[in-house]
Amino acid sequence: MPSQYFPVQRNQTELDLSDIKSEGPVALKNSQIVVDRDKNQKFTERGLEILSWGKINLHDEEQVYQRISKYFDDCQQKSIKPTVSALAFSLRISREMLYRFVRGDAVVERNYSPEIVSMIRDAYQMLDVLWEDYMMNGQVNPASGIFLGKNHFGYRDIVDYTISPGSSAAPPSPAELSQKYEQLPTPEDDIFVEDS
Repeated sequence: MPSQYFPVQRNQTELDLSDIKSEGPVALKNSQIVVDRDKNQKFTERGLEILSWGKINLHDEEQVYQRISKYFDDCQQKSIKPTVSALAFSLRISREMLYRFVRGDAVVERNYSPEIVSMIRDAYQMLDVLWEDYMMNGQVNPASGIFLGKNHFGYRDIVDYTISPGSSAAPPSPAELSQKYEQLPTPEDDIFVEDS
């Protein structure tokens, strides 16, 4: 995509970090800012590259297949974890539209073929599998991973409660109940006082 769409110009308020050589984050003195220029640059360049891929016809099976393949190939070549949002972006749809494909709503709403819906569902399911593998192998921050699992893949915390009686004592016998009933006060007893 031509650079006129996203011009990058330096102005006086920007920090020039071009002379800093760093493999890791750079902390600036007297500031809360932490810059990892190399990674930030890598992710931004990747986003711009995906943007340059342009739109595809989502009703054309071959174009959808090629775009999904291109997205995952790009992730693999650049050693970047694939994400739900980036997959949707590469297809030029919103995350919500991606979820509609996964739920099957897109077939009814916009008449997409079952084959296209299946391809997009498979790509989404692959992201779910990868997320689980990353979580199980320590490749994702646990707090971030839990957030992603709940918000993208429908995982949730489940708490089961088992309710049981407080004591295991046997219930009173009919004779014991009768005796307790006889001990209750009656209206003829002196405990009832009429208002005057």
